[in-house]
Parts: sequence; C-alpha cells; structure tokens
Amino acid sequence: MENLAEWQFDYLTQYLKVTPEHTVFDLSNGILTLAELLIPYLEPGNYQGNVVKKMTIRPEIDRTVIDNSDRNPYLDVIQNMQCTTQQPVTLAWEHEVFSHLAVYDAMLCLANVAKVADRFVFSYLDQSRAPDRHINDKKSHPEVDFFYTLNQIETMCKHTGWKQVAPANTQNHPSSKTILEAIK
Repeated sequence: MENLAEWQFDYLTQYLKVTPEHTVFDLSNGILTLAELLIPYLEPGNYQGNVVKKMTIRPEIDRTVIDNSDRNPYLDVIQNMQCTTQQPVTLAWEHEVFSHLAVYDAMLCLANVAKVADRFVFSYLDQSRAPDRHINDKKSHPEVDFFYTLNQIETMCKHTGWKQVAPANTQNHPSSKTILEAIK
C-alpha cells in the first residue's frame, strides 16, 4: 500500500465489505486522509465524521468536503474526544484516536459509539508489543501515546455495551497498531 489512507479504504471496502449504501462513522485525529477517499465513495449522507482538535485539520479536507458537498458529509470537530454522531451507522471506524485516549475518554468513546453502531472496528497500541512502555493514565492528549493490554480493552468494551471483541484481520497493515472489532 502506498499510504495508510489507501490501506484503510481497501480494508473497509474489501475486508469489511463496506459498500456505498453503508453509513460509516469515521473517528479521526484530524488528518482525515481516509475521509478524502470515503466521502466520494459513499452515497450522499452516508459519511459521518468526528475530528479531534480543529487545528490539525489539513486544508485538503476542507476542499474535499466542499467539493463533495452534494454528498452531504457530516463532519464535527470535537475538543473533548467524546466521539459522538447524531445518526445510527452501519459501521464505526477508528484508526488513530484511541492511541491518544486515557481510560476515561476511551470508555466514553466506546459507550458513545455503542449508541449509534452495532459494529466498531478500532485500533490501539498494544502494550505487549512495547513492554517497556507503561499504560498511561494521564489526561487524553493528541500527542501522547496510550498503551493498553488486550484484557483492558476487552474489559472496557464489556462495560460500555459491547458483547464481543475479536482481533480483526490485519494482513499487510502498515503500522504497529492492533486492530479489534467490537460487536453489540
């Protein structure tokens, strides 16, 4: 894969079988490269997005949203990392946000997404891949990495309405994150 956005798009459309008719909730850390591919692909009104921290939004995404305004993308800038959307979605997808969430905010995000999606595919930094890194319990921050164990993630999911958590197929994944799929 040439870049992470292309890998994510291919993963969503080929492995997770997202079609233009699906509604997708994209939680982004502000770079929004996936949105550039998803907005034109999905049917009008089927892209829902949260962007954490407005100052990180690239100018290209403004152009993507404007150029695709007929597709009615919904994009909300959130300062508090609460990960919310107003309408039910087929699938929620996150690839960078969870890596920067402390336990409280991670659980809040999981609970809020459970209100609108039956399926949530997300990534996290697995402490077993970096045993010298400690789980960070500080306040969430876009530039601080938070490492979790699989057991911690499973416990957080269970306490926020997710019944099943399983590793997702991550063949050819370009980063060191672990990807999980949570199902209600």
